[in-house]
Amino acid sequence: MSARRTGTALCLTLVRRHGGLGALVDGRGNQACRFVDAQLGDMPAHFGLAFGALTRLLAASSRLRHGRAFHALPYAQREAVLDAWRASRMSALRDFVRLHETLVVFSLADASLREGMP
Repeated sequence: MSARRTGTALCLTLVRRHGGLGALVDGRGNQACRFVDAQLGDMPAHFGLAFGALTRLLAASSRLRHGRAFHALPYAQREAVLDAWRASRMSALRDFVRLHETLVVFSLADASLREGMP
């Protein structure tokens, strides 16, 4: 299981949800992934360990439920996995998705402001 591939797939799934297909085509998706990586990399080490474990859990749960790693799932299935995590009774799963979603939205908003878009 590659945590990097899972993290990238998570980021790009959220970019598509919040920025549409255009955000994936025009480079904002890659920019958002770099931004998320940088923000997570700036966290204290103990947070990094927890987020690494949750990223691996995301990959493993996808493999168990769908027979494929998260990054290998089609977009609709990745969305379903994230929706399940958002609705989870475990706050760590909900918070994991919420943090990634917030960072992606910040990155997309920053890109829009830099381009002068509303």
